[in-house]
Amino acid sequence: MKSYNIYLIIGTFVVMALFSCNRVSESESNFNNVVYIENAKNNNTEKLMLKANSTELEKVIKASMALPSQDDIHVTFIADLSLVESYNKANYIEARPLPAENYSLSATEATIPAGTVLSPEIKITFKNLDNLSRNVNYVLPITLEGANGVSILNGAKTIYYVLRKGAAITTVASTEGNYFEFPTMETSDVMDGLTQITFEGLIKPRELAKSVNTFLGVEGYCLIRFGDVGHPANEPQFCDTWTGVLLTVGKWQHVAFCINVATRVQTVYLDGELKFTGTRSSTSYGGVVNLGTKLAGSNKFYVGRSYDDARDFIGEMCEVRIWNTVRTQEEIAANIYNVAPDTEGLICYWKMDEGAGRTIKDYSEHGLDGIAKNALKWVPVELSPTEK
Repeated sequence: MKSYNIYLIIGTFVVMALFSCNRVSESESNFNNVVYIENAKNNNTEKLMLKANSTELEKVIKASMALPSQDDIHVTFIADLSLVESYNKANYIEARPLPAENYSLSATEATIPAGTVLSPEIKITFKNLDNLSRNVNYVLPITLEGANGVSILNGAKTIYYVLRKGAAITTVASTEGNYFEFPTMETSDVMDGLTQITFEGLIKPRELAKSVNTFLGVEGYCLIRFGDVGHPANEPQFCDTWTGVLLTVGKWQHVAFCINVATRVQTVYLDGELKFTGTRSSTSYGGVVNLGTKLAGSNKFYVGRSYDDARDFIGEMCEVRIWNTVRTQEEIAANIYNVAPDTEGLICYWKMDEGAGRTIKDYSEHGLDGIAKNALKWVPVELSPTEK
């Protein structure tokens, strides 16, 4: 309805100008003309849903007139944050004004050349977006503050940019009754000769009632599983070491398991916080771990499986990674929801966000894609870091 009204108003000015063009000079006919923001002609609100890892975004605006003028028309744009309060009341929301450090205009003045109806574009740069809080609406009103010799059309003098940072993760894989195997590991050596390892991922156990649930690894060699006889079903066992850490059923948690193979020192982090430090009692690794060569034996590397198919992980998982380094607490805590695929030391990275099919892509440079044993169930979610 608003778009229709704006066009009706502009059309009225055009008709008035046409009827009066024989009686007044071109300069005087500017009184029958209007200038407005071209972007606001159809809708004065543009909603920008930001990806969780967005840092910068650009938009352009320009001024427009109903009719050409004989003279150059100079216009001025401003960011008028005082309009946010009235915008909130009109739209029944509680948006915050976009902070000054999060936007810039390439110019605040533009000229509509004589005989034309459009000004050059002005670029709006939305920047430092990673500093914005998630699940919060921000508003940036850009308004036409002035124009020489021509009226400003009130209904299209302002455009409101509404920014909202979306969830970091929107799709995950369910591993109940399923698991992933990795055929290309048999011809890759990146999983062998490991002297330091970090295994990590976001997991949500929906049930930990049975005796053994498996995260990942190689049965009888280097495995991360939960529960067994004499231990709680929600306690992780990491390469033969019981950690005493307890997971929460029905909650998303980030887990990270680190081992220095030479010193046998193991650490476990839960949601970026150190929960366990110990030393692996066995010296069976002999200073290196060879996850890849184990593929030649009866026990392979799996995600969501160990001794047999019954030892799956009943729940969902995503952002599963393997590193050939011992990650620090700061590195782990800062990269729970995503990490740059080219980060040094990253040898496998399965985001598990495909949303269709049975294949999970390895986003590292090594291309060790996983294939689900059975048809995969993809689960929609909204996972984001807590507010800073």
